[in-house]
Amino acid sequence: DYDRLEPYEFLNDTLIDFWIAWITRKEDPKKSDIHVFTTQFFSRIEEDGPEAVSSWTAKKGINIFEKKFIFVPVNKDIHWSLFVIVNPGMIGKIIDGKKSNEEIKRDEENSQGKVDVPVNIPVPFILFMDSLRAHNQKRLKKCIYAWLNLEAKRLGKFQGEHENPFTATKMKIVTPSVPLQMNSWDCGVFVCKYVHSMLFLRDLPFTYNLVAWIKDDQGGKEFAQVIAESPEFQFDMDHIRKLRIEITTLIDNLSKMYNRKKAEKKQKRQKEKLAKKLDDEEMAV
Repeated sequence: DYDRLEPYEFLNDTLIDFWIAWITRKEDPKKSDIHVFTTQFFSRIEEDGPEAVSSWTAKKGINIFEKKFIFVPVNKDIHWSLFVIVNPGMIGKIIDGKKSNEEIKRDEENSQGKVDVPVNIPVPFILFMDSLRAHNQKRLKKCIYAWLNLEAKRLGKFQGEHENPFTATKMKIVTPSVPLQMNSWDCGVFVCKYVHSMLFLRDLPFTYNLVAWIKDDQGGKEFAQVIAESPEFQFDMDHIRKLRIEITTLIDNLSKMYNRKKAEKKQKRQKEKLAKKLDDEEMAV
């Protein structure tokens, strides 16, 4: 795994999981407003269906509808991309007595832009970032919607006529113009960088008054600009090369720390063993 941090090498699942776990290590899984799934999560859904991962949140008592960001790395066809599910719990504001995005847009057209929109309500949507634009997000998103609907059913959310509320109409996919890789091997590093950059945007409100969501027929174009133009997403290939070095340095430092503590524990055990031996000899005399 370590050798994959060298230039021209693909990062594997172990390294990506390690880096994301490190930068989110201070987050309490239950209390935090973000949640990160490992790189195996999406693969399990795609291969075995959303039921195969239902225990991933159930056993830990995690309610994903209380989260602001849910990070889902995707590995398919020797390439990495990233889904970020934003404000999934706010889907209820759309289906429970609120207008859908399509209804709001229709009302806007009929009233020449004068619409009574709850501008302070957070927008539920899904970000998709692909540094090569190689993945078919229309096919991949079906797995995300299926899982979200299963989680809603498990937690007893949006029942009755609003069962299975997560659809492309009510929760759009947004594809911001994020930095792209200039080679064929840095996709995994880009996913690490995308996650890191999004963490710095977690305090943005992501409400209707942040973006002109209802004016965009493509589903979040202006919001995509908010992401793309943010300082956190102004990086290039030089930053990607530096991130490889940063991850390498981190592993080296943690390894040295681990080996030092391991040596200290070994030395302590040896001293305790020697002290016990001396005590036993003294008692024997």
